[in-house]
Amino acid sequence: MAFQNKKRTVSILLVSMLVMVVVVFVSSAAMMLANHASAQNATVNSSANVTADYDTSYETESADVTKPVTLELENHLYHPGDSVEVHGSVWMDLVDQVDALNIVKVEIKDNAGNIVAREDTTVDRTDGSYSGSLRLLDNAEKGTFTAEARVELEADALGIVEAITSATLQSSMQFAVATTTEYNVNAEAQNFTVSIASNSGINDFQFKQTEKRVSFFVEGDSGTKGVTEITIPKELLSGEMAVFLDQNLVSNEDVIVKSETDLATTFEINYQHSIHRMEVTGTNVVPEFPLSSVAAIAGVIGVFAVMSRTRLAPFRSR
Repeated sequence: MAFQNKKRTVSILLVSMLVMVVVVFVSSAAMMLANHASAQNATVNSSANVTADYDTSYETESADVTKPVTLELENHLYHPGDSVEVHGSVWMDLVDQVDALNIVKVEIKDNAGNIVAREDTTVDRTDGSYSGSLRLLDNAEKGTFTAEARVELEADALGIVEAITSATLQSSMQFAVATTTEYNVNAEAQNFTVSIASNSGINDFQFKQTEKRVSFFVEGDSGTKGVTEITIPKELLSGEMAVFLDQNLVSNEDVIVKSETDLATTFEINYQHSIHRMEVTGTNVVPEFPLSSVAAIAGVIGVFAVMSRTRLAPFRSR
């Protein structure tokens, strides 16, 4: 009987120790999650209370008497070898009254003013719209390029135009050409790549897991326009995402979702140059408490269950 009691006591101690191990393990996980939530709530721009509904394209401008020819670009940053998608419109009062107004000439000039691409686009006489696609050279240099659209008419047609509007029949828009830099992120023993292209200088890139954000500094000459394209893997950061500049939410007019797939999200962000801290936040981040840890807990629970059943069964049968 003494031996049996001793055996029962040892079994109970073993079970108690295993339960304590599980409790410590689960408590550690809970503490980690609590610290995660605390750090996130302490962040000035916590994404928990911020949502942003970004469009996939920029707003378009309508042609009128003050600006009879408009020009829009699908994006504000392109890479060497990309096709620059242009579209715009001609004021319908002109289209209706000038039969010869059928073509809008579009040109792209590089940073030095050299023409690197041109196309004659056709005006749709039902709504005055036009569109075209002009490809950049594969070896195009980085810098500020300019897209220009203009209408050229014979003298008699110009006389009709001048009687309707004094505005010039042309429009232009600048855009950036930049190459991509990849930033490697290691989180939870996994490797991720965040890609950034910009006409700004990029410094101090960081991924902050507990705050669910990536951050970096952009810098450029004051008075010029900056544009940054950033691609973030969804396994690293996803969910409800928002873009901040110097801790201020960037307006929807200055951010578009350039691309979104099952694997990654790409944003295009516009701003005035200076030195700014840029942040992209999300609501989902690479797990801080991976499934391997959950499996380990399940394994420990299974072991102590089997051991307790094996050791206590003889006492239940007596």
